[in-house]
Formats: sequence, C-alpha cells, structure tokens
Amino acid sequence: MATKETTVERTVVIDAPAEVIWKALNSKGLDNLQLLRSHEDMQLQEGSELVWFDREDAGEVPRLKGRITVLAPPRRIAYMAFMPSTKLPDLPENYTAVDITLHP
Repeated sequence: MATKETTVERTVVIDAPAEVIWKALNSKGLDNLQLLRSHEDMQLQEGSELVWFDREDAGEVPRLKGRITVLAPPRRIAYMAFMPSTKLPDLPENYTAVDITLHP
C-alpha cells in the first residue's frame, strides 16, 4: 500500500527580527512554540531527541516525541515528530516533518 503524503504550509507574521525569535526558541527550547513542556531543559542541536508532555499530564505518556534534523541559526530549524496518542506504530513513516524558517 502506497503511503499518502500531505503538505501543509502555514505562514505566521511576528513583528520582531528573526534573531529575537531565534533567541526565544533557543533559550526556552521548543516548549514555547508548541505550548507543551519537556521533562528537561532542551538544548537545541541537530540530532537532539525531543519529548513534550501535556501541561496537565507531565510524566505520563508523551504528547509528542521526535528529533531535530536541521539546525541553522538564526533562520531555520526542522524536526521529525510523532504523536503516540495516534496509536500508530512508532515507525518513520508515521512521523511528521516540521520545518520552520524565519524570514526577515
């Protein structure tokens, strides 16, 4: 069975320099972006594992997990993410690629 791929593109306008946004992401990790919480302070670097928990349910089943695939300060970060709550097998084909690019 062929896997269907879907591409979703979203643009968000933030009235701040890209460097300021990057600093906010890097100093607090991706928690601020996802509005979820990690068990540990995340340092953004390629290959880093990411695990986010719901604010109400920290310590139980992760809401989202993945890893950083591209880190190009101060303009781009990409990561692969998987939601265990989907009940899909934890296989690469069930991960979502997220690519964030900051433009001036």
